[in-house]
Amino acid sequence: MRFLISIIFLALSLLAPSCRGKNGTAPQNVPEPAENAARPDSLFIDSVEFSADGRILVSYPAEKPEWNYLVPSSVVEIADGAFFGNGHLRSVVLPYSLKKVGSRAFMDCASLESIEFPDSVEEIGEEALAGCSSLSGCVFPSGFRIVPDGMFAGCSSLASAPFPPALDEIGRASFSLCTSIRSVSLPDGIRRIPEKSFLGCTSLSSVRFPPSVTEIAPYAFDSCVSLSEVRIPKTVSEIGECAFRKCSGLRTVIVEPGNPSYRSDDGILLSKNGARLFVYPPGKKAESFSIPIFVTSIEPSAFAGNGNLKTVSIPAGVEEISYDAFADCVSLSSVSVSGSVERICAGAFSGCTSLSSVKIAEGVSEIGALSFAACENLAEISLPSSVKKIGSGAFSLCRSLSALSFAEKKGWFYAPPPGYNRTEIEPSLLSAENFSREDGIFFSEPVERDF
Repeated sequence: MRFLISIIFLALSLLAPSCRGKNGTAPQNVPEPAENAARPDSLFIDSVEFSADGRILVSYPAEKPEWNYLVPSSVVEIADGAFFGNGHLRSVVLPYSLKKVGSRAFMDCASLESIEFPDSVEEIGEEALAGCSSLSGCVFPSGFRIVPDGMFAGCSSLASAPFPPALDEIGRASFSLCTSIRSVSLPDGIRRIPEKSFLGCTSLSSVRFPPSVTEIAPYAFDSCVSLSEVRIPKTVSEIGECAFRKCSGLRTVIVEPGNPSYRSDDGILLSKNGARLFVYPPGKKAESFSIPIFVTSIEPSAFAGNGNLKTVSIPAGVEEISYDAFADCVSLSSVSVSGSVERICAGAFSGCTSLSSVKIAEGVSEIGALSFAACENLAEISLPSSVKKIGSGAFSLCRSLSALSFAEKKGWFYAPPPGYNRTEIEPSLLSAENFSREDGIFFSEPVERDF
């Protein structure tokens, strides 16, 4: 069900990189052929293509069946995508003459087990080893200071994160979908954990942040389902949206005393002044929660994926429920939204399959796209007269919905019967009557409202 919602939402909004949009899978783009791949002056040795002078390894055939390969000592560069997609190679020995390894050079070499880059290597391109699902070890050059973007994305056999000895920078999505990594101890000197760095590392249960870290970027630990506790150093001044989204095992976030930007109350991550609620841990066991009165903003995916919460009370003072704020809270059965809330943003309660009671107070003006999508038990909902806009697919896939009414109108309309499968509705572009005809939903009397 959630897969359907993601597809709908992507098609409607094309958000990036927010709580919708990018899911961080290992890169799948096939590299462009090297410029000299078909030149007549290329040199071929045992079906492996080199530049005419033998200094660049241009292409190693994907279908070549050998298990091992020794790169000739004349080679100073391995071209972009040179070994792309070879499923036979288990080991490649690189020469001390090598200076550059191109982007996606070994991408999707599914049988490659280990690789050692000699100290002569000065540059490694992005996604160089992405998708090497059998890779269990990698040795960087001794003076190397960076893990390139997407370097190990999808290396599902990698049990520990290999860091260069002098590391001070990790690239975007560098370890995403490394599903065998169990613990990470980031070395001192690292200042920023980039977007999607450890996204989908489903076995990751322990992370140590050094005191040098100042920023944890959006989606950095998204879907790390085995992570149970996070300790934020006092040096961290910025945590991006959805940094710990879908960490279903996360029970507590602890902020080190003295942090000027963040605090934690009972394991809940808040801004220092308490006005912004960033993370209500998905693994927290409480069945009910009243949001503190000092909170004014519920941030993206703040409660997303919590499977225990049954009721939530949103007090006066909260001004916005951000996108995906309560998405996939599958036990949530009732929610009360105060009139101080101006917007219920896109996907805010999507996938709350147990939600049967929603109270929205006068004052709410906008209900975002897909905000209640796939709330399968939602049978009836009453909207206040203050609602001026309903986003596309706000109630799509609500198969039990039988009535939706407006507070100041006697007229109300019926949703389609179970099995109705329209997934994209754009009422904001249609009058009530046209909307009725378009979607087979009828009103008991005309409602002149632009929504």
